[in-house]
Amino acid sequence: EIPRRRRVRVPRKLAHGQVGIPRDQPPYTRQTAVTEATMNFEIAHIQLLCSSSATPASLSHTL
Repeated sequence: EIPRRRRVRVPRKLAHGQVGIPRDQPPYTRQTAVTEATMNFEIAHIQLLCSSSATPASLSHTL
């Protein structure tokens, strides 16, 4: 189950494009909801850090 979980990472285009549920994807499960919420939070957090002139050092330290 760990390899499968690892695969559910943020696709590059999703990270930089619209953030949400792609319409053409398989059933929206609770795990998907959790993953979506986590990704959205991570992306928003990273964008917040980037916009507040964070240095790469502080950025990697936070993550």
